[in-house]
Amino acid sequence: MAAKLFTTILILFTITAYASDQVTLNARLFEAAGKEDTEAVLEALKEGADINALSEGGLQTPLMQSVLFGRESMHGAGFQGRATIAQMLKDHGVPLRTKHDGDGYEPAIRSCWGREERHTETLKWFLDNGVPVDDIYSICMTSTSNEKTKALLVERKGYNASDGANPNDEL
Repeated sequence: MAAKLFTTILILFTITAYASDQVTLNARLFEAAGKEDTEAVLEALKEGADINALSEGGLQTPLMQSVLFGRESMHGAGFQGRATIAQMLKDHGVPLRTKHDGDGYEPAIRSCWGREERHTETLKWFLDNGVPVDDIYSICMTSTSNEKTKALLVERKGYNASDGANPNDEL
């Protein structure tokens, strides 16, 4: 009987210790993501932090929380294909066309990189909100594998196959 009790207590202690460590790792991940400290994010992930952990208040993952509150938030919305988030950011004064310090790309271009329909919808949102298609056409056409994104760009550029125009002429 004592052996079973001891084993049960040991198992509960191990589970509690693991859960406590997991909470600590996740907290470090959220903090690092909020500060845009990529090295600390990678370290927390290597140590076992859960990339899909949810914050207490907003029920957001570390990445989404970083997108919402980070300095490069519009870039995150573009990269993630989140037109609704981009609209919220714009409504709060976040500019559409900042160039990223690291690579020089702007948020609309980041939306071109995604393969899902939401990325095309986000690119459409950027174009509808004033990003000139001429400014991003070439880089987006050469960097996307998303056929819907390519079709949107060709449509916005005004190319028409029946009049002999070739959308690849400008690439």
